[in-house]
Amino acid sequence: MNTNFRGVVILQKILPHYRIPFFDELDGLLRDKNIVLQILYSNEESGQVPKTINVNKRWAKKVGCQYYKLFGKTIYRMALGKEIKSNLLIAEHAASFINLYLILLNNPADKIALWGHGENLQGDGNGKIKDFILNKADWWFGYTEHTRRVLINKGYNQKNITIVNNSIDTSIFEVEKVEYDTKVKEIKHKYNIVGENICVYCGGIYSHKKIDFLLEASLRLANEIENFTILIIGEGPDQDKVENAAENNSCIKFVGPLFGSDRVPYLKMSKAMLMPGLVGLAIIDSFSAKTPIITTDIPIHSPEIEYMNDGFNGMMVEYDIDAYVKAVKDYLSSPLKQATLEKGCERSSELYSIQSMAENFAGGIMKCLES
Repeated sequence: MNTNFRGVVILQKILPHYRIPFFDELDGLLRDKNIVLQILYSNEESGQVPKTINVNKRWAKKVGCQYYKLFGKTIYRMALGKEIKSNLLIAEHAASFINLYLILLNNPADKIALWGHGENLQGDGNGKIKDFILNKADWWFGYTEHTRRVLINKGYNQKNITIVNNSIDTSIFEVEKVEYDTKVKEIKHKYNIVGENICVYCGGIYSHKKIDFLLEASLRLANEIENFTILIIGEGPDQDKVENAAENNSCIKFVGPLFGSDRVPYLKMSKAMLMPGLVGLAIIDSFSAKTPIITTDIPIHSPEIEYMNDGFNGMMVEYDIDAYVKAVKDYLSSPLKQATLEKGCERSSELYSIQSMAENFAGGIMKCLES
């Protein structure tokens, strides 16, 4: 290949809204180094979240994707052509990704890298397969320091690991006070919200998020706290549960899916993010909005849970409905606890940014290409 012109291809099953600013930033950093970035992405499986956002970007190309059922599990195959021939090909570390096995066998690029968690966090039964794939890559891009530990424990060469510190764009939280106050007033009027005991849930609505637990906790909190309200933002397979609960209980407000800056007033006006189930990148929103997450100590959290410092920038309690309700009630009744966690969120927001993530990723690409 032409040594003055190098290409990097990243395979993404889907292109969710929160990845677009990251790829924009990464594309700019790589172009400055005469490296052309290409993201090949597809559509999500029908009825699943998050959803793909179709974009018209120089770095993006949409390809077809087929989903199959095998022994009760979903596997998928992307329609990849000659575009994957490159200096560096980066694929998601997914045992369900059929193309990955052919890529590792045929080596269509000078170097192959994997991007992911390094282990099976949600217990889908593919752990042994993912362990087998893990050591076949020339380089690894891990989400957090948790991934580094996992990879090293499984025998991967630590010299070939880049930790990116997974993040999302937080610039949307920089809003003018007058504009923010106006939007909050509109939201309260629209949903008939009284008082300040407002909490929020923002994310996908599916089983790992423990929606039944969230709804039960919310109803109990409404019985114990005056004017308690929870705003539920998102969509997904369990959405009907939220819609039914909202129809029958005035304390539950179903907002539906919101993206980008549309989410900001809902998050900032809330005193806490109630997320008893899986926590992932929502923790970055929590820090930026200064709205602490209150979650539980379940084992299926995404690696970003490592950013949480219990009692400093959020709260983690045992997975028990009584313990959870008590923790939220105590928090909402204590201005001191609220001020402490809000300050912790503010300090934590300075540590993680989309710019830093892109710089880390670009640096890893350069090291991989030059190694």
